Amino acid sequence: MNSDKSDVIWVGSRRTVSTHDCPPIRIENDTICATNKARLLGVSISTDLTFDQHVTSVSGQCFYQLRQLRSVRQSLDTESISTLIRAFVSSRVDYCCSLLIGSPRSVTDKLQRVLSAATPCYNQHQEI
Repeated sequence: MNSDKSDVIWVGSRRTVSTHDCPPIRIENDTICATNKARLLGVSISTDLTFDQHVTSVSGQCFYQLRQLRSVRQSLDTESISTLIRAFVSSRVDYCCSLLIGSPRSVTDKLQRVLSAATPCYNQHQEI
């Protein structure tokens, strides 16, 4: 076991997490302390399971990719820009989106804004 790559997260409501401390876990010579967030298969999980930090991170990455694509869209044909949007934006939004079922609208709206921003990038290219 690599204690530098292992995380323990104490999950519950904000009240439960704030009132109950998770004791450090000791396995052989390694000790792992609880953290406020953990990363599993590329998804950031927080103690309250809102996935707000994960969605904020994904949104930021997608908007960065959209800015990069807008700077080169004049040089690309419609099929190429569509492929790049699917590869760099849609695939990130779609990855593990089933975890967001039941999430507050304030969380899911961030991803909706990404998809809405990706649409004009594609549509503006078609009008040229």
